[in-house]
Parts: sequence; C-alpha cells; structure tokens
Amino acid sequence: MEYQKRIDGREEEVRALWKRCFPEDSEAYLDWMIAHKFAPERARGLIEDGKLVSALHLLPLRLTIRGREMAFPFVSGAGTLPEFRGRGLMNRLLDGVFAQIREEGGCAAGLYPFSYGFYRRSGFEAMGRCAEGRIPAGLILQEGKHWPESAETMGALTDAKMQQAYAAMAKRFGVHVVRNEQWSGLRLSEWKCDGGSAVCCERAGEAVGYALYAPMEGVLTAEELVYADAEAQRALLLHLAAMAALLECTQVEVRLPEEEVPHALFSDSRNLLNQNPSAMLRIVDAERFFDGMETSAEGEFRLRIQDERCPWNESVFRFLCGDGRMEVRRCEGGTADAAVSIGFLTQLAAGAVDSSRAQALGLLQTENKTLARAFARCGVLVLERY
Repeated sequence: MEYQKRIDGREEEVRALWKRCFPEDSEAYLDWMIAHKFAPERARGLIEDGKLVSALHLLPLRLTIRGREMAFPFVSGAGTLPEFRGRGLMNRLLDGVFAQIREEGGCAAGLYPFSYGFYRRSGFEAMGRCAEGRIPAGLILQEGKHWPESAETMGALTDAKMQQAYAAMAKRFGVHVVRNEQWSGLRLSEWKCDGGSAVCCERAGEAVGYALYAPMEGVLTAEELVYADAEAQRALLLHLAAMAALLECTQVEVRLPEEEVPHALFSDSRNLLNQNPSAMLRIVDAERFFDGMETSAEGEFRLRIQDERCPWNESVFRFLCGDGRMEVRRCEGGTADAAVSIGFLTQLAAGAVDSSRAQALGLLQTENKTLARAFARCGVLVLERY
C-alpha cells in the first residue's frame, strides 16, 4: 500500500471513487467538484496494485483561533472503495496526512465528520457545540407578529455581499474560519450547483445577513444562516418561514452557534433546538499551534501531551504567558503541571471548555494558577460541512 502525497492524472479514478462513496451526489455536482474543488496538489490517496483505493481532499482554509491565524486544511470527500473497507485504510491515510502537514510547516487540520467516534480515535475533537433543530414555520410566523418591526429587506446574494455579511458575524467569535470574497463565491456556486437557493438580508444598502436554503422532504433546510445582529437574525427567520409556506414545508431547519439561540423571540422556546457537537479540529504540531496564541494569563506552566497518532507531540512543553501571548517550547524531560490528551487540549484551545471550569470538574488536575487561567471560553463559528 503506497501513500500518495498528491494525486496527478487520476481525475477519472477520483470521480469514480467519489461516486461510489457518495452516491447521493448528482453528475452535475461531480462535474463541478472536479472542475472547482479537485486539485492534484491538495488530494491525498492510497494506491494498491496501481489502483486508487482510498482518497481525501484538503481544502485550503484558514482558521483564526484566539488571535492566531493559521492554515487549516479541511478534509473533504474522505472515502474508501467499499471492497477495501474494514482494513484500516482511512486511518493509514490520515497518518500520512498528519506527517505531511507537519513536514510542510503546518500545525492543524479540520473536518466535519460522518462519525464523531471514528475521528476522535484519530485525535480530532469537536471545537464546540452548535444549536440545531427544526422550528415549525407556522410558529415563527405567529410569534413574528409580536417582534419589533424590521427595517431589513431581502434581495439577491452576491459573492461580495456574502463576504460582507460573514465578516460582520465573524467579529463576535474567538474561533472562526477566515473567508474572502473568492471563497464565498465558491461556496455560493457550490450551493447553487447542488440545487439550493440563497437570499441576502440588507439594511440601508449594507449586507447584514444571508441564508443558503433548500426544501428537503417537507423541511426547509438552512444550510448556512449568517447575521450581523439580532435584527438580521429575526428578519431571516421570518423570510425562511414565509418561503417554507410557499414551498409547502412545515418546518424550518436551522443550525446556530451554541449561545445564539433566539430564546427571547419565542414565548416558549423549550425543545426547539438541541445542542450538538460542531466541526472538528486536529492539532497536528502542538508547539507550532500554540506558539503566539493570545491569552490573558501571566506566568508559565508545563504540559505533558499524550498523542498516540502524532508521536512528535508526545513530550513536555513549556508555556510562557506574558504580554497577552503564549510562547511555547518543547522541554527535554522534566516534570509537568498536568498531563492532557491531544483531544482534551483541542477542547481547551478552541474554547469548548475553559481551563478553570475543567479544573473545577476534575477534568484538569493542576495546582498551577497560570494554567487554570490560560484558556478562557470563546465562541466558535465554523459553518463548513463539506
């Protein structure tokens, strides 16, 4: 079995593998994917007897996490031919990807999983939680009669307006994917290619929100719901409810950041949305990942990191905190203030749990006060679900 650092001249094999692994995707979408998302230098694969049997694609995203921007290769289209499954090939492929990311100077990877359990065993962990579920369209329209009058208007969504609205929302989050107008355009093109619709929410000529949505078996699904503030959120919910009625959908499915459920808009918001894990992050090189990250802590602490899949992370690291930043260096031996798994460290870094709370719950055992203050909780905005 040979690991391929890039996949050249195998577009037809890539297409055939994708089709067998993701039969729900249309031929039109496959054409679009090969033309716009596939690139030999970003594809990784396993070859057996000259045949591509397992592959994945790394989308060139960037992530801002606690004031530090970094490359965030995002796994897309990970699949193995059915007759080769059950042999651990995806694990082998991921190990090759981790080593290559490190060799090329990277420090992290991300994905939206088909199975949280599978990817947790590879060292990925959810960056946080999101609120998702289905709200009856009639309930939104009924409650909307009592909401403050809206000054927003709905119009066509362009690449530039999509980027403007996304940037306005991202300001509220300590962890978010960095998007530019080109990437926004690619996302919008992909959604429309797959048969989806889009709407832009505007106020005084400025884009303050948007929704990507499509009817699916009687439910109007909003794949992305982005808004600059509560007023734009209200306007978009009302628009989606009205569109649901026109399209004979009884419910509106939404996915929101964990702490942005609009409880105040409903007289009884119980059971409207459930909390579920969000996209996943894998720290590939801990020293590079944390060095330069923002923190309000002052002082230093040492962590012993446990990471079976990336053995270069198996060490004690010294975190020196001062002037709002971390400086991280590997130690040659020595004692540590705490031992942490790479998955739990991911949750601390991404703000899924803060260090003082983790200590109170017994998840983090340390007497070091700097460590107890090093990782404050922060919001996460990762909409990508490729």
